[in-house]
Amino acid sequence: MTVAGNTATSTSNFTVLPLITAITPTVVLAGSTVTGFQVQGGNLLGSTFTFVPEFVPPAVTVTSATINSAGTSATLNITTRANATGSFVLVATNASGSSSPVPSVANTLIILNGTADADGDGLSNTDELQRGTNPLNRDTDGDGFNDGDEVQHNSNPLDANSLPLNPRMVFGVVNGNTFTILNNGLPDPNLPFMQVVSPAFTINNGGLPDPNLPFMQVVSPTFTIDNAGQP
Repeated sequence: MTVAGNTATSTSNFTVLPLITAITPTVVLAGSTVTGFQVQGGNLLGSTFTFVPEFVPPAVTVTSATINSAGTSATLNITTRANATGSFVLVATNASGSSSPVPSVANTLIILNGTADADGDGLSNTDELQRGTNPLNRDTDGDGFNDGDEVQHNSNPLDANSLPLNPRMVFGVVNGNTFTILNNGLPDPNLPFMQVVSPAFTINNGGLPDPNLPFMQVVSPTFTIDNAGQP
């Protein structure tokens, strides 16, 4: 065996198993056909490829496989069953043995229902894959706006420098010179922290109001309410 130009000899025989170091893509839709599915690794010559766990009928079928002469990469064509969802590990098997069946980022394929919304950003999984956004990350470009809001408000969810044309509307900002606030009950405790800012007014509510306070109505052209805790 030679490593970095240094050769060592042994009377023992070593078996080098197939190795998978990366697959592309890592997310596909149920009921789809993927051509040009890429596998990177080592000692892949002579391998057959399967996805585990295996079901009958199979959740993922490998219809063809082409391996390069160095055994370091392979191109597969695969199909996924219409009702298959979940995570599946790609395993390569040849005369030396099999690659690891233990799930990792290198060997795991995720199958999603196309009509569902896995990350809850308002875009279906099918729509996300067509747009190139990540169906498992509600904010693909990490700019603070989820993918669905960016699409709705005409910005690019793949570009962190592209923001919604009116980001105030994304956060439910109310614009106007005159408005009324009626508070005769508790807000929904499951709603996120909300802050509304405009030249006319600011509302900052970081906590629940006192339920014993009387019904309140405020009407004014310009005012500020700051309630960051229990009154």
